[in-house]
Amino acid sequence: MSEPVHGTWEAAPATRWEDAFLSGNGRHGVMVFGDPNDDRVIVNHHTLIRPNGSADAGPPALADRLPGLQDRLLAGDTTAGEDFTDGRPLLWVRPFHPAFRIRLRRPAPSGARTGAMSTSPPESSAPTAAAAARSSSPAPTTSWSSA
Repeated sequence: MSEPVHGTWEAAPATRWEDAFLSGNGRHGVMVFGDPNDDRVIVNHHTLIRPNGSADAGPPALADRLPGLQDRLLAGDTTAGEDFTDGRPLLWVRPFHPAFRIRLRRPAPSGARTGAMSTSPPESSAPTAAAAARSSSPAPTTSWSSA
């Protein structure tokens, strides 16, 4: 996988789900921890989001007011976004509920010594929603990608 043009990377795999890479297609989603030798992937599906009464709420109709907001912000009005609403009360994001977790464990390559494995940082590409992790050692390089 080539280096992402628009994306992110981390210096080490995530240790908590809150720090995992997010990827998905609008129906299925994953949280990837990013360790190529012992990775965890938490999978979700859009039907597993708990209802909170906002299922029929459409997006706010604010496009025609966006230029005015931009003008206010560029003029230094740091409170401009506070009243940028279509008048509806606050709707919270529906709570996440995981479907299942996958754990991918890879044995050390033959000839590798304990501690000889070096892992490159996990990365994520925004345009493709791909997540990848790689490791290398004196043995052949191992890698995976969700793309």
